[in-house]
Amino acid sequence: IGALRKLGGAVPGAWLVEGLHRVLGRLGEDALWRIFPESWHDDDIVVYQFPRVYGITPLTQAIAREAVKYVAEGIRFLEFGAGTGVQSALLAQAAEKQGVIIHITAVEKDMVAALNAEFNSRKQGRNRKVELIHGDGIELLRNRTFDVIILKLAYWELGPILEAAKGLLGPDTVILYTGADFKTDEARTMAETSGYTFSPLSEEGVFEIRYAGTSGFRGRSEKATSSPIDR
Repeated sequence: IGALRKLGGAVPGAWLVEGLHRVLGRLGEDALWRIFPESWHDDDIVVYQFPRVYGITPLTQAIAREAVKYVAEGIRFLEFGAGTGVQSALLAQAAEKQGVIIHITAVEKDMVAALNAEFNSRKQGRNRKVELIHGDGIELLRNRTFDVIILKLAYWELGPILEAAKGLLGPDTVILYTGADFKTDEARTMAETSGYTFSPLSEEGVFEIRYAGTSGFRGRSEKATSSPIDR
């Protein structure tokens, strides 16, 4: 993993993805668990966590519980900060259980985390269901809109992202936000300065952000969809 970080952009991303998958993909689950002991699983999903990649935390679980409530036919999800890819996997799993088709785009600027997310997506057989973008992503997403945007960011990153994300908003887009630094007042100021509302969604530190003038997503189920993180 350290060698991959040192490579940076020296090797085309597709080569790294394919090479990593060929090497690790041949290993059994027991061997992968020994290599990546911080990995996570439930009955249907195994998410391998590379060293120093943001994985499953209480905040990840909290925002996952809210995100799966929006799963419905045709919903377009955008996640900033894919990490291990666990959020995308949980959304894809919820859609499979409901028998609906959703569209998931995950953006990750850290190269190793992007490789981690891609490896897990391939290992789960969900790589055709999740579009993974390595980079800041905003420029690559021009002329596209999303129904639900998931943000797991430090408060000081929130303002620039919300400004850049205005071109990705539809009339009913909802943004789900959580930040590991728990700087709620600072995050609210960032959002309101950019013209958004900022409201608590759960006691666990998940907030709903909406751009002024939008009505907010109409399809959210108040009854939480069953999720492996609740077990």
